[in-house]
Amino acid sequence: MSFVVVCAAAGVPAPLYVVYQRSYGISTIALTGAFAVYIVPLLITLLCCDSLSDHVGRRRVTVPAVVIGAVACLVLTTVDASAPLIVGRAAQSASVGLALGALGASSSIWRPRSAPD
Repeated sequence: MSFVVVCAAAGVPAPLYVVYQRSYGISTIALTGAFAVYIVPLLITLLCCDSLSDHVGRRRVTVPAVVIGAVACLVLTTVDASAPLIVGRAAQSASVGLALGALGASSSIWRPRSAPD
């Protein structure tokens, strides 16, 4: 369930970006940059921290991921220019990258038994 919540929280603010663009005069290039910047921290986080939860524990990775996600949501609620939009979006993707590694590992705890020899 938390896996779905983390992924959904990353997509919820996207319809507001057009409202931000109209209200605060954010350029189309900056808006495109906000969508494009998402993939870079996500890939870096997944490549560097994917197996981190195997070493330090799933909870020790999931809790900071949720906190970073909450901070990203707070940043995205205070957008009045392109910089907070891009920073909030980057923090959001780092949060999702951390959470996907930890929550994905915790959802695959069940392993089938091997056949008897």
